[in-house]
Amino acid sequence: MMRHDYTIRALLAGLMGLVATTTAVAQQIDKPTLFVCGYYFALSSTLEGDLAKIADSSECMVSKIKAEDAGSPTYLLVAKHHPDVVFGELLYKGNRLALVTREWAADVRSGADYGRVLIGLLRKLEAEGHTTCKITTSLQNDPTSDLDAAYLICGPKRIQLLLTDYGTGGKSIQITEMLGDPV
Repeated sequence: MMRHDYTIRALLAGLMGLVATTTAVAQQIDKPTLFVCGYYFALSSTLEGDLAKIADSSECMVSKIKAEDAGSPTYLLVAKHHPDVVFGELLYKGNRLALVTREWAADVRSGADYGRVLIGLLRKLEAEGHTTCKITTSLQNDPTSDLDAAYLICGPKRIQLLLTDYGTGGKSIQITEMLGDPV
């Protein structure tokens, strides 16, 4: 009975996130945003403003992962009470947000769940008006792992799929929504 209640609560939370995303569609077409940790992030927002926003969050905190390198600090958005759970990333250039990411598959456990996440993201892009997109793929092999990647690029929005095979039997998949340029 308890597990059933948890599933219903998780489903309702997901639906509320979808409603929040859908209600911001008009805003996102004019000025694209990405919803992470309960906040909308827009490109060119300031580092100070974004850090102040996150400081008030009950679920997220920031963790600096890259020292300022030519004015490009990078921060992870992590769960406040479980810092090993990553929600996304913020990259700044010249004190302005250049890239924001959101991780979508952190708690996904089955192939069907990955499919649901991917279809949900594609629907989200379509609802935001991003219907003209480009697909690119890459494959990197090295002695310890293989990285197979696919990207769906829709203007300033991107969906990144990464499949890593560690060669020792371990595999992982990562589904990331991005706003901005990762380079």
